[in-house]
Amino acid sequence: CLILLLIFLIIAAILTRDYWLPLLRGSTVVPTLPVSVTLPPDELPTLTLPTLEPPIQETPPQITATASTLVGQPAPLFSLDGLNGDRVALADFAGKPVMVIFFASWCPNCQNEAPLIQSLADQNSARGLQVIAINITNNDSEQDASNFAQAHGWTFPVGLDRDRSVGESYGVEGVPFHVVVDAQGIVRGQRLGELSAAELQQLVGLVLVQ
Repeated sequence: CLILLLIFLIIAAILTRDYWLPLLRGSTVVPTLPVSVTLPPDELPTLTLPTLEPPIQETPPQITATASTLVGQPAPLFSLDGLNGDRVALADFAGKPVMVIFFASWCPNCQNEAPLIQSLADQNSARGLQVIAINITNNDSEQDASNFAQAHGWTFPVGLDRDRSVGESYGVEGVPFHVVVDAQGIVRGQRLGELSAAELQQLVGLVLVQ
């Protein structure tokens, strides 16, 4: 029995050594228990996500007519020296629908559009359309303007705006610049920039009698 008791005490001492060893060393054993804390709903931390702004979409630049417009107003009259030495005057075509095209020989868009302008004049001549080209000569040269007109086979009058006074009266801010005037001398449309054949026809359609 003593032997069994001794064996029992040895086993018990081994199993409880984590408790009594600190006591022998002068330490206090504090049992660690899991702690669960429950907060009321109004005290729970809130997670605020940053607001994602939609990406800014850049609007591609577009060609607009001009800052000022003459639409609905009488067309400014002009009388210019022409390439052939004669005068080119708007008043000479009173009673007819007119398209005035401002151009420069060095302008790539004017070069691209030049054949379309001649085709437009040919296709609408039976409907009374008169085309007048005006060269912004103060930023070009008379010889270059003449070569340009000949190279593209222009058969309509070409005036030389040497001091750009006519261009300023029409609010020209770039070339090519198109203005259509009806038979009563009122501006009915204007466009800045290179136009397609369909766009040119649509523009002159504003002044042609249906």
